[in-house]
Amino acid sequence: MSSDASEPAADERLPPETPSKPERRADGRQEPPRPLNEATSRQDVRRYDDRSTGDGLSASDETVASDGTAVSDRDGATGAQQTVDESEVVGRIAEGGPQVGEDLLPDHSFALCLTHDVDRPYKFAQAGFYALRDRDPTQLLDLLPGRRPNWTFDRLLAIEAELGVRSAFYFLDEQRLFGDRPIRDWFDLDAWQLYADRYSLDDPEIVELMERLDRGGWEVGLHGSYESYDDRRRLRAEKRHLESVFGKPVLGGRQHYLNRTLPETWEHHAALGLGYDATVGSSTEIGFDYGDTIGRPFDDEFVAFPLTMMDVAMPNPAENPDAARAACDRILEQAADRGAIATVLWHPRVFNDGDWPGHTELYRYLLERALELGAWVGSPGDLYGELDHPE
Repeated sequence: MSSDASEPAADERLPPETPSKPERRADGRQEPPRPLNEATSRQDVRRYDDRSTGDGLSASDETVASDGTAVSDRDGATGAQQTVDESEVVGRIAEGGPQVGEDLLPDHSFALCLTHDVDRPYKFAQAGFYALRDRDPTQLLDLLPGRRPNWTFDRLLAIEAELGVRSAFYFLDEQRLFGDRPIRDWFDLDAWQLYADRYSLDDPEIVELMERLDRGGWEVGLHGSYESYDDRRRLRAEKRHLESVFGKPVLGGRQHYLNRTLPETWEHHAALGLGYDATVGSSTEIGFDYGDTIGRPFDDEFVAFPLTMMDVAMPNPAENPDAARAACDRILEQAADRGAIATVLWHPRVFNDGDWPGHTELYRYLLERALELGAWVGSPGDLYGELDHPE
């Protein structure tokens, strides 16, 4: 994809406002519905386990409302109410998509794209929040010097390097609670969940991490902020900031909280020069409800990767490791049968065994099992380079 330098100057492609969407900010732009508290510890996602079927797979009728309109994942990730039947859009754009083993990667049974949304590499306000909410003063120990439980990159990268695979890390340029948000948000619990403990892309440690990833063959991508899914100007600024810090153009990424309106969010991504998006999926269900191959919304080189599995949607691997592994097996075996292109999201913070026991081992199992089944395993950016794109 080309850079955004050639993009129309006045945001000509911005879609019209949709009347059915909820609150609007003082400047007239849409205010996404507030989500429930972001899942930052395993306790937050017990409700996800309750919604799963016995094998950890989704019930497809839970993804779409009774009237056929796609609904937002209010339990965890999607803050934006969909304006169209999302299943119809995704199904249409994926028609004729490539199958691994036949049209793509002939030596493999399926493709597994690995992604990581870098949301909270530090644990500061969250430690105090959970100490109060759970009446667990031991959470405050994570504030001691030298304690950095959410900085898990060494462990994560070691697993992938050992298995000879690479992944994508999507970096977030989010607003700060103190400095960017109105004073009223200081007293709003949802705002604390959305905007507290966010990092700066200019943090030398974050910059060094990006450089380390790039040197090692990992992909660095964009994690569009909570309000950027329908705000091209904001998304453009975030992309430019990331690329200025990273020193290179980025190819793709994913929207924070899986926020989206389709196809408008994709229009913004394509207009800004991104080659792909990996947002479409669920934070509460796993499986192929959102497709088993790539989609081309505009019949050009822009690609949508469906999200197949997210860490918080899995059965709790600490409480029921057999169910969690069975869920992995079922999805991976289905992927192999279909010649699918599947995408998984494992947040770096879930490699913090203190708050997320069992997820590190489950991720290793997922990768090892995929390789046993003959999968190609890597980043969406690497797979994008394998695709035959329209002229």
